[in-house]
Amino acid sequence: MFKNLLKSGVKNLQKKAGEVRDIREQLEGMSDSSLIAMFKKNDFSSENVAIGVELKDRGYSLVNGRWVK
Repeated sequence: MFKNLLKSGVKNLQKKAGEVRDIREQLEGMSDSSLIAMFKKNDFSSENVAIGVELKDRGYSLVNGRWVK
């Protein structure tokens, strides 16, 4: 049972990673301020995760709920 649960979890993570990668490709041309405006705290959707990763790659950090460079 644990083995099946683990396989299912890995499969779901791989699917989520693929979604995030696809969304990040679409976000590349957007400005930093647009991405910051689109980001929602406590939202773990693929789109929001992609925005957070993109902002981190651009040198931003999330400090006390605000993005700072």
